[in-house]
Amino acid sequence: MAKGAKARAAARRQRDKWKSKRWYTIRAPRNPWSFRVIGETIAENSEQ
Repeated sequence: MAKGAKARAAARRQRDKWKSKRWYTIRAPRNPWSFRVIGETIAENSEQ
């Protein structure tokens, strides 16, 4: 493979990785904040 072809293949893999991610809400603990939403993050699954 030529250098340009490797770069294009790497870029294609990176794009696919982003497509698999989604937004998740971050909530504060129950006490004393009553599960208040404190932010959002992007990840491949909710465990991350």
